[in-house]
Order: sequence, then C-alpha cells, then structure tokens
Amino acid sequence: SMEMSNVSNTGEIISDIRTANALAEDHTAIGGMIGSGTDDDKISNAYNAGNITAYSDGGRPYISLGGIVGAFGYEDSLGSSITSAYNTGNLSGTIGKSGSDNAISGLSIGGIAGNTVAGSLERIYNTGDLRGSVQSGTELFMGGIVGSNTYFVGGGGSIQLAYNTGNILAQAELHKVMTDDEYEASDLSGACIGGISGYSGEGGMIQNVYNAGNIRLELTYSGSADRLLTGIGGISGLNGGGISNVYNTGSVQATVV
Repeated sequence: SMEMSNVSNTGEIISDIRTANALAEDHTAIGGMIGSGTDDDKISNAYNAGNITAYSDGGRPYISLGGIVGAFGYEDSLGSSITSAYNTGNLSGTIGKSGSDNAISGLSIGGIAGNTVAGSLERIYNTGDLRGSVQSGTELFMGGIVGSNTYFVGGGGSIQLAYNTGNILAQAELHKVMTDDEYEASDLSGACIGGISGYSGEGGMIQNVYNAGNIRLELTYSGSADRLLTGIGGISGLNGGGISNVYNTGSVQATVV
C-alpha cells in the first residue's frame, strides 16, 4: 500500500507507446500523480493542472488515463481512497490500429482516474476537457471523474461529493472481438460515456454528484448489434450499481453508425 498527500503536478505529460508485437498484451496506465496504484493506496489533497496526452498502437493496446491516477484499486482493496483531489488539465488519449483483431484494445479515460475496481473517491472534481479516440479497437470508456468504475464483479468502487464541468468528446471505430465462444464476455465491445462515470458496474455507487460538461459520442461499429454494449448519459453511460442524489445540466449527443 502507499499513502500520498499534499502533492501536485503542473507539467505536461506525453506518452507515445508503439508495440511491434501483434500478440503482446499491453496495458498502460498513465496519471498526473501515479500510473497504477496498488492495494489499499490512499491519495489526498492532490491536484493536476498539466495536460496529459497518450497514444498507442500495435499489439493489443489498452490505455487507462486519469488526471490523478491511471488505474486504481483492486478487487480486494476496499481501503483504497482518493480524497480532496481535482484535475484542471486537458486529457487526450488515442488508440491507433491494433495489431490483432482477436484482442481487447481500447481506452479508459477519467478526469480523476482512468479506471477503478474498488475503493472510494470523495470530495473530488474535474474541469479539464477529455478527448478519446479509438481508431480501431473494442472499447472506449470515458467519464468526467472515472472512465470505468468497479470494472470487475466483486469490486466496490464509490464516487461521492464530486462534480465535472469539463467537456467530453468520444470518437470510436469499434469491432467485435473474434472468439471461439460467441457468448464469452470478451466477445462484447462498446463505448460507455458519462459525465461522472462512463461505466459503473455491479457493486459500484455514485451519489451526491453533478455534471455540467457537454458530452458527445461519435461511434462507428462493425459487428452484430446484439454484441454492442454501449451507453451515454449525463451521469453514467452504463450503470449497474447504485446511484442517488445526482443531476446533469450538460448536453448529451450521440451519433452511432
């Protein structure tokens, strides 16, 4: 575990990841404070004002990008927390052509955290604009606070006392992952975009939050529509957990082809 308090970043961060091996499993986590957390990490009184840009292609590229932390919390680390933190930097992530269509590849971008599995985020806000582009991949999760919250069943990520005013632009050309079993979970693909959380899974909680940022999704999809897991919303794009005492004033627009 790690404890981090009274920290800040104002410098620009640029990450350019290119992988020649089409079979490599590449998950890159990038954040203004740290890239990837460990069990029961605690971050408090932190802010990022630097713009962050990330690009990846080749292999099986997947980027988790956040203003404070890229990837945070694990299934059994309910003690992980981010409190009294904010981001004002603009975040931009791009996935180019992946090396293999038989792979999960994509982006998870959040103003505070790219993705979380467990733990709590409290008294946080984002004012930076978010832009995500997947030129060829399977997933795009974007949220003003967290791109993907409680991604795995059994986690318990909570977001409370939070707001977002940053605008979100999501652009994706997605394809279905080709697997031997047409009912595998990994066979799904989609884009989940929300003012607070793009995706919030079972066990997740969102409460006492609001969004004022404008949200736009431009999605092109090649594959059967029944395998497309996609949602867009002022608070959460796709929500499987609890949600209470929330409101949205931002515009929400989507174009799906």
